[in-house]
Amino acid sequence: MDTLNTLITDFSLDHLKQFFRQKISTFKPGKQNYEYLFEDKETIIEKYKDIVKVGDADLINSDDLLVVTAKTFSPLTTRTGKKRQYEI
Repeated sequence: MDTLNTLITDFSLDHLKQFFRQKISTFKPGKQNYEYLFEDKETIIEKYKDIVKVGDADLINSDDLLVVTAKTFSPLTTRTGKKRQYEI
């Protein structure tokens, strides 16, 4: 089973880090809690917990990639998942 299928069928932070390490050579894993950034935003705190930076990477075009995960209290659909990825 390739890394993407493993990530989908058996999600874990380790699988996510492994996926990004394989796809982006500059990916640097690193855990940092980001919940403190949203303490004053009740709508975010009510919907999510464990907001954590998993790692980052420098991309070819001088852009930076920041990988953040969070647990949600409500189910995600295709539509709500796309919408909520921009809330944090």
